[in-house]
Amino acid sequence: MIKLPDFNHDVGWVPSYYIRISSARWLLAYTCIVLLIYIYVPKISISYAFHKPSVNNRDHQQRKRKLVSINNIVLVIAIFMGFLYHSFLSHIRSLDLILITKRLGRNCMSLYVPLLFLTMRPSPLPNVLYLNLVPIHKWLGRLLILQALLHTILYTCLYYKREVLWKLKKLANLYGIFSMIGFIIIAALSRSKIRRKDYRIFYISHYAMTWMTVIMLQYHARPRATYYTFANLSILLFQIAYRLNMTRVIRFDDVEEISPSFKRVRIPTKLLAKKAISPGCHLRINNKHDNFFKNIFFNLLVPLQHPYTIESLPSDDQCALIIKNGRFPVVKGKNYYVTGAFEPRLPFFNNSIFSNDDSKRQNAMPRAISSLFGNKDKKVIIVTGGSAVSFGLPILQILNAENYKCKMYWITRDLTDLNLIKKNYQNLEIFVTKTTSEEENIIIDNNSFNSSIDLEQNGSSPESEPLLLDTCTPNSKRLTLNRIPSNIYSASANEFSKDGEFSSVLYKNYDAGNDSTDEIDFTKASTDDLKHKKSQFLQGDNFRKPSTLIDLSHRH
Repeated sequence: MIKLPDFNHDVGWVPSYYIRISSARWLLAYTCIVLLIYIYVPKISISYAFHKPSVNNRDHQQRKRKLVSINNIVLVIAIFMGFLYHSFLSHIRSLDLILITKRLGRNCMSLYVPLLFLTMRPSPLPNVLYLNLVPIHKWLGRLLILQALLHTILYTCLYYKREVLWKLKKLANLYGIFSMIGFIIIAALSRSKIRRKDYRIFYISHYAMTWMTVIMLQYHARPRATYYTFANLSILLFQIAYRLNMTRVIRFDDVEEISPSFKRVRIPTKLLAKKAISPGCHLRINNKHDNFFKNIFFNLLVPLQHPYTIESLPSDDQCALIIKNGRFPVVKGKNYYVTGAFEPRLPFFNNSIFSNDDSKRQNAMPRAISSLFGNKDKKVIIVTGGSAVSFGLPILQILNAENYKCKMYWITRDLTDLNLIKKNYQNLEIFVTKTTSEEENIIIDNNSFNSSIDLEQNGSSPESEPLLLDTCTPNSKRLTLNRIPSNIYSASANEFSKDGEFSSVLYKNYDAGNDSTDEIDFTKASTDDLKHKKSQFLQGDNFRKPSTLIDLSHRH
């Protein structure tokens, strides 16, 4: 008969001490090795089909496809097996449940170090994007909370069995109870529904509970887990020091209202703590409060920063940002904390190929683009929506200057958002999804366009007047209208313009009126649909073809 561990067996204090100390260290080493293998091993994914009730008709089943990462599954299994072995299976023959209970608590402390290490921004690991580590952080956090919960339940059962529940009121145990409450709050507020509803609550509670649990666990642990606490505090304090070094107080004097949705903010590049080297960099902005303690809390302890991609080229004197109007107000003349710039870390991006020396930038750029996208015979397609156009525009300018076969698609909601485009970006196509009245139709002033971009002149031509000047009808003589291909999604690039060259075009339905079918119905498009050119998502009724195509590249 198999015997299970219970509270009646006791291996003794000295053996128990050395066992739980060594188990925590081995689990920490094992976890770090598994994480490094996961991060640097090529990713493998599989897709599978499943059926779910239709949104409109619950009796009707819709076929969907889901992408599953094999690496994530292997990672979770590997770390969970390490947790089982170092917390339960090793020394199982001692049948000492008290030893298992203590090991669970110690192992929880050891896992806190890699958990916090994964949250460092930017990641200290070479060629690793911080966002790629978020799924690992989530699963490691769930395992840590599971161990802490089992530790708490088993110790409560032990005190109840021995009729010493009064020990829970001891100060050292109260620190542990408050830490467990903090872990539960983190887990509860980390649910996707809560994050999407109010990200501030999730973010502030996450940081506040992290500081509380790191400090309280040091006074709860017996013997003291000084090494783990020192490592945890070092990570948190290093992040604060790094932010202070990369942050400057900048007054926003150049704030331009573009449309009801967007603002453009320009910051002198010389005011930044670190100049951008490659296109696609981003800054993080935070409010500067009048209250000293609010500044300490929201900028040091809980950095509630807002990231914005830099629209301008690294060689420009002005750093331009496109900011969406929302909960974070940007007010002209107000001081803000600006952190960065931060270089992008993408699979196709190698930042080391860009020179940090302006004198070498001209020679480095062709080599950089060649390393970035490879052979010029290949075509590059960039798809952006809304304010994400700020990431695509600088890359598009450089590709155009290097004569790459490229095309960028920008989908935006409002017609007035076109004021963001103040110069002619070749190979740019714009889709406006919001229906408007005829009085809001657009007129294009071709005199404001510049057909070329000179990287030696700070990467762009002088800015001109906005594209949205006044109103007109689609038959206006000042518009150049082209024929729309029979299927704009499967047509070749040659169908869009003359001489086989890409042109900048705008798609807009002038006769839409209040017809809501002018927008994409994403509820009818599955992941499987997006992989096929001839799917109903591209050819059916989900996206109606516009009735007018405006060519922005032709001159009068």
